[in-house]
Amino acid sequence: MEVSSDGTGMFCTYCQDHPPPKTRGVSVWMDVPCTTIIKHSLVRHETLQGHTEAKARFDSAKAAERTGGIAQAMKKQVNLERSAFLAALRAMYWLTTNEIPHTTNFSSLLDMMRGLGLSYLSHLNKAGNAHYTSEEIMQEMVQVLSDEPRQHIFNSMRKSRYFSLLIDETTDIAVAKQLIIYGRYLTETHEVRTSFLAIQDIADGQAITIVAAIKAFLSSADLDINKMAGFGSDGAAVMVGRRNGVAAKLRGDNQKLVNIHCIAHRLALASAQAADGITYLMKFKDLIGQLYRFYEFSPVRTAGLKNIQDVLNSRVKLVQAKDVRWLSHNQAVIALKRTYAAVVTSLEHEATERNEATARGLATFLTTFQFTATLLMLCDCFRELKLTSLI
Repeated sequence: MEVSSDGTGMFCTYCQDHPPPKTRGVSVWMDVPCTTIIKHSLVRHETLQGHTEAKARFDSAKAAERTGGIAQAMKKQVNLERSAFLAALRAMYWLTTNEIPHTTNFSSLLDMMRGLGLSYLSHLNKAGNAHYTSEEIMQEMVQVLSDEPRQHIFNSMRKSRYFSLLIDETTDIAVAKQLIIYGRYLTETHEVRTSFLAIQDIADGQAITIVAAIKAFLSSADLDINKMAGFGSDGAAVMVGRRNGVAAKLRGDNQKLVNIHCIAHRLALASAQAADGITYLMKFKDLIGQLYRFYEFSPVRTAGLKNIQDVLNSRVKLVQAKDVRWLSHNQAVIALKRTYAAVVTSLEHEATERNEATARGLATFLTTFQFTATLLMLCDCFRELKLTSLI
């Protein structure tokens, strides 16, 4: 309330600055001062609807001055939601780049981030059931995170004078056939770069199907098949067949295309097949696999081996040698060499204390001169093969 300039009464500043809709005649407290200066007069005016609305408008105006108004309040809200969503994207990026299952860990990772003080993550919750953690949203995030860098790769490949494709067939967890595609190209600084490009679903492994998938991919990425200088694959007939192979069919669109049987794959085949004619090496390979299974499928034996390794200070886990991963043979023989004494001691203990026939046979075989000499020879050979393969 404010005293009038002549001192005869009082005005309401709320109603003067933010007047309610005009009524007929002169309005007391706004146009003319109220001269009935008693408590009842003040209380009565305070309860009038017009005064209440004027005060509400006054409060809103003051709040707008402090916060910048509705637009500023909305901007602040949008910024908080944007920060929350960017934090969620960073969490998803961390999960995917570290190859951690995102569908089962994304929600709990966000909960942990909130617990660490990132309170603005609460702005992800838009409604009762909207938390940006559904599987559909998670897959959309992964798609967004993959599309952006892939476009940069495609742009670099378009600028490159030539490029090559490296492909191989695979199957996913649902046993659906797929085609993995990598690209090899020159950057603007003339560096050779190899990048993962795509996984294409294919109905079958026939050459015509694979060729159609490759052409569809090139078209979708806006890559010119005439700039495709090389084609790399394994040595399967469907890929490198002289007449009806994938490379031969692609050469129908690009006569300059050079077909290359993957050098690492050829080395793997040569390494695996080199031992086929040597009876003892085949027996040695089978024994390494049998030794791995002897411990892998028995927690009791594994625990016993670890106790002996602790005593001998040689805690090394045995590695399985797989033909499909030729470098695993190097890891298998190196691991056995490093923990050889502990393994022999463990086998002899299993044979004596538990009367294990398999352990007795393995211990007998491992303690022959031929086995130890072969083990050490392969450690030397596989070291060079590993370096060659990696190069």
